[in-house]
Amino acid sequence: MNNKGQVLVLFILIIPILLGIMTLVIDLGRAYYESVSLNNKIELVIEYGLEDNLELEELKELTSYNLGDVDYEVNMIDERIEISAKSYVEGIISNTFNIKGFEIKSKYIGVMDEERIKIEKVK
Repeated sequence: MNNKGQVLVLFILIIPILLGIMTLVIDLGRAYYESVSLNNKIELVIEYGLEDNLELEELKELTSYNLGDVDYEVNMIDERIEISAKSYVEGIISNTFNIKGFEIKSKYIGVMDEERIKIEKVK
């Protein structure tokens, strides 16, 4: 029996699987990074809005400037600010197979409570 070339065949079969796993890890990492970044931006907007007692239009302008082309909604009732945002992150896999990327949703509520700012993520 001739055993030459068996390692080459295994190598050729395993390489696409490893590349697929690496691509998935990269895409998931990028989606996680974008999610954390979106959350941080929303928290900063709420914190700044509560500290400086911004009006709704100023708050919307600040949110637009910080979030960019993300779909968002800003609500303000008395001393309470609510911001919800939705974004899509495209990756290597979604571009390759022409599918929609990862959807990232985030919603936060901020309240001024006895001279302290309280910001909560709503699930």
